[in-house]
Amino acid sequence: MKLQETQIEEVRNRSDIVEIIGETVRLRPQGKSFVGLCPFHADKHPSMNVNPHMGIFKCFSCGKGGNVITYMMEYYKLPFIEAVKQLATRAGILLPEEHEQPDSDLQNKMETLRAVMIEAQYLYAEMLKNREASQAQKYINARGFSQQTVQQFSLGFSPDSWKFLYESFIKKGYKEETLEEAGLIIRKDDGAVYDRFRNRLMFPIHDVSGRTIGFGARQLTNEKGQAKYINSPETALYSKSRVLYGLYQAKNAIRNHDAAIMTEGYADTITLHQFGFTHTIASSGTALTREQLQLLSRFTKNVFIAYDGDGAGQTATIRGLELALEEGFNVKIMQFPEGEDPDSFIRNRGADAFRSAMLSAQSFLEFRLNALRSDGVLADPPRLAQAIRELIDLIVRIPDTMQHDMLLQQLWDSLRLSEMQLRRMYEEYEVRMKKRNRMPREQRLAPYQQLAHDNQSQPIVTETMPPVKEIAAEEKELLRLILTNPKVLRFMTQTLEVSPDTMITPFGKSLLLRAIEAMNSNASDMYAALIEHENADDAMRDFLAGIVMKRDAPSTNWKNFEVEIPNENQKKIMTDCLFRLRIKNIDKQVSEIKNKISDNLIESDIEILKTITNLTKEKNNLLQQLRSGI
Repeated sequence: MKLQETQIEEVRNRSDIVEIIGETVRLRPQGKSFVGLCPFHADKHPSMNVNPHMGIFKCFSCGKGGNVITYMMEYYKLPFIEAVKQLATRAGILLPEEHEQPDSDLQNKMETLRAVMIEAQYLYAEMLKNREASQAQKYINARGFSQQTVQQFSLGFSPDSWKFLYESFIKKGYKEETLEEAGLIIRKDDGAVYDRFRNRLMFPIHDVSGRTIGFGARQLTNEKGQAKYINSPETALYSKSRVLYGLYQAKNAIRNHDAAIMTEGYADTITLHQFGFTHTIASSGTALTREQLQLLSRFTKNVFIAYDGDGAGQTATIRGLELALEEGFNVKIMQFPEGEDPDSFIRNRGADAFRSAMLSAQSFLEFRLNALRSDGVLADPPRLAQAIRELIDLIVRIPDTMQHDMLLQQLWDSLRLSEMQLRRMYEEYEVRMKKRNRMPREQRLAPYQQLAHDNQSQPIVTETMPPVKEIAAEEKELLRLILTNPKVLRFMTQTLEVSPDTMITPFGKSLLLRAIEAMNSNASDMYAALIEHENADDAMRDFLAGIVMKRDAPSTNWKNFEVEIPNENQKKIMTDCLFRLRIKNIDKQVSEIKNKISDNLIESDIEILKTITNLTKEKNNLLQQLRSGI
């Protein structure tokens, strides 16, 4: 099966490297990374570093390194395609079957939609700076959002115009159909089109990799007949039941806290982030879904539900609570006074009060029993009997059966019920649950670890490339810049006309050639393109991981790099390396030329001497520029 780069990229982006490696290695957070014992050698002290931001692992003891795909290959002894397939299955991504040809039209369409959404986000963000956005700016100020918060969540403004966005994109060459498929415009029955979002504060919705896939939009006036919030429709990019708002911004904090705070709305999430609760997310304009919880489980199994204190909020809490318990989450419910939500609560009472509310958050059983008391259910035998049945049914659905006895004990202690009667009811519901969960044996016996075991004897066939031996320090620095900054290579090749011959070792030349090929094929991730190359071997993958994760890398802020040419620090490193490589190449050329000169000078030898003189002048000029600091 031949996969396109866009398909592999999606699998890579939607596969959490900490979760994957964490299934085989006990990882603990250390700064922005995670560390654990390396499974590829007899490791006594944690020497494996897993960087979720870069999606890379590296053992600083044995040297093994790579990304989530190559880890699957190494640990489970899988061929590349099988590793991708297993990760795709985990992430819920449908790949073409062996006999199917990749749909290039579909891939092109998806790339176009992604480009449209990025441009729309940028356009709305620019409009927020205009005088026309005064109402949006007042709302932002009233909420207390800082400029840093506005930029972090890429807030924007859609002007009060029927065709502002439409006309802007048509001028750029986009088709009506593309804008409609992206959910940015609406087509009326008579064929006329208009912007979906008008005079609203825009909340871009990102996938877990940070790509804009949809928008939430808040009304800024009290115009009758208009919904307070509207969202992007379901598109090829955006499925609201599978997205958690703020997860891209919160995922590292969720890992570090090993917990998430779940709110109902965009503003709640943003406010809590600004008050320091950066592990907050929202269910993105929909009731909490099973798919959203499965996504969150990649980062934590502990969740605080912080919904509004009104009736609708309480109903949403109960629904989310039940789903979270079924998915194996440890759930705590935060309570707010009626009429208040997390946003108003923390702005009126402060971060300490919110932190206290977290400490006093209730378990699911406490929450449900308190709700029954408030509703007078405990004094109504028929309603109480029904409530007990519902609670036992919920307990049975909790995957961790060790909790069942403790929860039943709490239930009969709190309600002073018969232990024997509760036990009998529990056993009846347990039998029903087992019948409900019964499935064919083939489906139960298909974990990717089993497939890995079946493939352990299958060799991974690769072609040879120059061995990883001596490589010049200057080559390593250039490769580090190229791998960690996507704009550097384009600048080097297009502006400075650098070619593989610039490198002085066969290995360096081969890597630069592959990097240029990856750039020309529009690879989105240069590092992944090189380590996932069909001819890449273990030594090369380990070498490249060491370059990218080197602790004294020239730039620690490369992910934020957004200009067309390298920043001054990187530009200086790049220029120095290129000059020094040119000097070494000159020395090599001079040495080779001298070997060709005969003992008795002839006319051709004189021309060779002139060449040596010119090369020596070039070398001296380069040395002078290096000494002057260029």
